[in-house]
Amino acid sequence: MECKHSKNIKELRKDSDEASRQIIDQKYIEGLQEESYENVIGYGISFYKKQCIITKAG
Repeated sequence: MECKHSKNIKELRKDSDEASRQIIDQKYIEGLQEESYENVIGYGISFYKKQCIITKAG
C-alpha cells in the first residue's frame, strides 16, 4: 500500500494513480513475492481531508 496526501480534491485521482505506479516502479509486490508471500495486491491511496480514492496497482 502506498499513500499520498493530495493538496486539493481535484488531485485525488492523479495522486492515487501516482501511488499505484510507484508500487509497480519500485517493485514492492515482487519483493514480497520473493519472500514467499502469495496473492499480493498493491493499492495506491490518496487522501484529501475526509475524502480518499483507492487505485489497484497493476
